[in-house]
Formats: sequence, structure tokens, C-alpha cells
Amino acid sequence: MAGHLHEPDFVAETANGIYIVEIKAYNRTDDDEVELKSAAARRYCGHVNALLQGSTQKKWQYILLVDREIARNRDFEDYLR
Repeated sequence: MAGHLHEPDFVAETANGIYIVEIKAYNRTDDDEVELKSAAARRYCGHVNALLQGSTQKKWQYILLVDREIARNRDFEDYLR
């Protein structure tokens, strides 16, 4: 995975933070590739947050959403709880 470019499904910004968001099928969340990408995204967020430490900038976070759990009647913030 080192040296590979990866683009998340989307990046979302709320009043409280910036989120790298991946959506995966319920039966793929334990795949090695998904786990590697999740770990890389969490490291990235940690590095960005370290650079922003002491500033008023929003913190970055990674979130993995399972396709079965996504519903039209839910706000994005519902998935952060």
C-alpha cells in the first residue's frame, strides 16, 4: 500500500470538524485492504491534527460507514455518535 494514492469516498466538514469518510459494504469491513486504508487515514488525520495543534482550525477525523447503516432520514452528525 505504501506509495499508492488513495482518494476517500468523500470529505465532509461540519461545524465541529473535518471528516475523511469511507463507505463500505457490510461484508467487506474486515478485509485487509479496508483495514490498511483505515489505518492510513487515521494516521493522516493524526499528522494533520499534530500540525494544527494550538490553532483554532478544526480537527480531522476518519469515519468508516457501513452501507447497511446509512439511511436517508439521518443527518451526518448522527453517524458521529
